[in-house]
Amino acid sequence: MPSPRLFLGLDVGDTHTHVRVDDGALCTQHLGAGLHLLRDGAMRTADRVADHIHAALAHDFPDNTAPTVGGICLGVAGASRFEDQQLLLADLRQRFSTSDIRVLRDAPLAVEHAATIALEAAFGGESGAIVTVGAGSVAYGRTIDGDVLRVGGWGSLLGDEGGGYAIGLAALRSVAAAMDGGPPTLIAVLLAERYGLLTQHAL
Repeated sequence: MPSPRLFLGLDVGDTHTHVRVDDGALCTQHLGAGLHLLRDGAMRTADRVADHIHAALAHDFPDNTAPTVGGICLGVAGASRFEDQQLLLADLRQRFSTSDIRVLRDAPLAVEHAATIALEAAFGGESGAIVTVGAGSVAYGRTIDGDVLRVGGWGSLLGDEGGGYAIGLAALRSVAAAMDGGPPTLIAVLLAERYGLLTQHAL
């Protein structure tokens, strides 16, 4: 049996999924649709993640000759709770157990929060802090004593200030205020030109 030498890393974000395949000699990257574990649920997330992995491996090893998988790690948006991570792991293992790509059937799997893999990528296990801003936002850090600290990442209803959703909502609120007789805003003009949002009903 060949030594494990194929590793897969997935950055599963709200808007995009990046799949990195490293076979020891060459790294390739593939792009897929985004997911959020709390929004999409464990079963749908597992389905889509499995599809992304199958597509990447089929592209890189079209004759199904991929070497043994040494490990697969996913950093998933919305996967901060241990219970949710375990649900996703169980669903993925079930899908891989019958996969046509044989090397996935016994592949070691790990699921982490998306901010965790960003912290590891930036500091490689050392202390440091990051701020990630996409659809949402979170500050994540590790002290020199190894304690992990987190601020934000509350989701679009409770926080995620500075994230794309919050910025978009603030823009629409400014337009609504202008339609209610408040200060005019250039955003209203731009939305009218781009999307035809000229009336309250349209907004």
